[in-house]
Amino acid sequence: MVPSSVSLIIPAYNCGEIIADTIIKANGYLERFDVAELIVVNDGSDDDTLERITSVSKFTPHLKLINHSLNLGKGAAVRSGVLSAQGDLILFIDADLSTPISQLDRIIEVLRRGYDVAVGSRSGGRVKYRTFKRFVLHHLFSLLTRSLFGWRIRDTQCGCKGFRRDIAKRLFSNLNVSGFCFDVQIVKMALRMGCKIAEVPIRWREKEGSSMKLMRDGTKMLIDLLRIRLDD
Repeated sequence: MVPSSVSLIIPAYNCGEIIADTIIKANGYLERFDVAELIVVNDGSDDDTLERITSVSKFTPHLKLINHSLNLGKGAAVRSGVLSAQGDLILFIDADLSTPISQLDRIIEVLRRGYDVAVGSRSGGRVKYRTFKRFVLHHLFSLLTRSLFGWRIRDTQCGCKGFRRDIAKRLFSNLNVSGFCFDVQIVKMALRMGCKIAEVPIRWREKEGSSMKLMRDGTKMLIDLLRIRLDD
């Protein structure tokens, strides 16, 4: 399958220092496709993220901005982007580019081979953590999700994934988890739909300035995990 068009979604929250550079890199990557769109979703940032996005819009012809007036959560931001996307393939990547933009090639290659969903994974990839704490948390979360859901996917939380358009629209239309655990619900729904899923090892490097707060978001993630597990 050779896609004629690609949509790339970047959820953005309080990342004013990096978002302009990220948009320029993403726009450059999309130049290789005949038809492409770059959808940046400003999720109610209270810094200068929105202004920085607007400032580079004249230099990035692929850019389409979606603005949330309130912070709704990463899952809600990606959902907004997916539901507005027009590409044959729909991808998303984190704004800090902890997964380098070049790794989207691996995601697209897998989708071209006929998979419905491509899940970028730090397991089996080239990974560099800044802190031992982040390393431990990643592996504990992986163990917890595999124990709760009984699947073999080792890393649901790497912020780099791709979908065929029809599959993406069906999955995100039914998404009701707005926070960081949205990836888990997407994987669960995709497996239930019988989607052909590939876990794709990628390069990943932990960056400073994550918008995730351990105590606040960690507690909410545990609650969301249990809700997803019990939602049958």
